[in-house]
Amino acid sequence: MQVSRTSLRESIKVLAAKGLVEVRPKLGIRLRPREEWNLMDPDLLDWQGEAGVDDLFVRNLCEVRLVVETAACELAALRGSEKDFAQIKNAYRQAESVAHDSLAYGEADIEFHNAIFSACNNELLKQMSTTIGKALRNVQRLTRHLSPSVGLPLHKAVADAVCRGDSRAARKAMRTLAVGSAETLYGVLHPNRPRGWEGLGLELAAESQVPITRTAKRTRKQPRP
Repeated sequence: MQVSRTSLRESIKVLAAKGLVEVRPKLGIRLRPREEWNLMDPDLLDWQGEAGVDDLFVRNLCEVRLVVETAACELAALRGSEKDFAQIKNAYRQAESVAHDSLAYGEADIEFHNAIFSACNNELLKQMSTTIGKALRNVQRLTRHLSPSVGLPLHKAVADAVCRGDSRAARKAMRTLAVGSAETLYGVLHPNRPRGWEGLGLELAAESQVPITRTAKRTRKQPRP
């Protein structure tokens, strides 16, 4: 390789920080097992997308969305301020207005999801939106040729439920959106098996989540020690 030793050392440091390799004195560099990689690292998500989106990536992403984004929508409905709700509405209107432009729509879609995470008023969840946004950009490369006519009403249902403070409806709407996205993406990957996405088990994952409101009620009913 025609690179300097300094550049090589810095590159190895970056890979080590992301959990891909391990550097041992006198032993050299060892590639670490995939389960030890920092798979939520934004750069790593980008690289995975460039390498190719497969069924495992689809399942992993959609399960994360079912676990995290459904709860985020519910929390946003409970905690969001009028300013937060205005940002969500504006983000939806922006997506609606650029639906004819696939690239612009993709960015507007990510801003919509960012606005929901922001409305949770939770710093850690807000940072997670960056990671999920990176993953969404990877799948958008595959679905860019499709019309957003199906996705827009699903996004509107999410926005409406969150902005009227209906936490249960917000969770349900986001669940429908996430499973629908998985169905669409799987159909692109496997045009001859459009219903094969059901084998990913996402419906089961979607139904297994305990709503935040129900958890809160159960917590309040517990006697004090």
